[in-house]
Amino acid sequence: MVLFALSLVFHTLASIVWVGGMFFVRAVLIPSLQGWEAPERFAVLARVMPVFFRVIWGAVAVLLVTGYGVLLFGYSDGLGGGGMHVDIMQAFGWVLILSFVYLDLGPFRGFLRARAGGDMDRASRKLDDLRKGLSYSLFLGMVTAAVGATGSLWAY
Repeated sequence: MVLFALSLVFHTLASIVWVGGMFFVRAVLIPSLQGWEAPERFAVLARVMPVFFRVIWGAVAVLLVTGYGVLLFGYSDGLGGGGMHVDIMQAFGWVLILSFVYLDLGPFRGFLRARAGGDMDRASRKLDDLRKGLSYSLFLGMVTAAVGATGSLWAY
């Protein structure tokens, strides 16, 4: 029971870090930089976003370990023991992970390369792709968190 509880606690905290991080970047950081000249805006994002992605990579690792830990330690049927809400969270979680990998290795790395090469138009387009992707991911992350928070009620 202790391993189940610990898995659930760390799973919840890692999801808060991930969804909260996306919320901060999408709803606070990016809008705060609007109106700044491109070189200054790009400099801030080139400094902040690598830290964001490192933190989220850590959260993803914790979510994977603890998510399957919750199933293994909390349900008598093991990996197949969760309810429908667990299946939904797992499916959405994998979509979010794939989206995160794409956003890091695609638009964000493209932004860094374009900025380093002095192509400010391309850097701006890559940031717009990143912003859009974060918007979709944030929405899906919030839905997933809501499913997790209310899932045990679905059986009633």
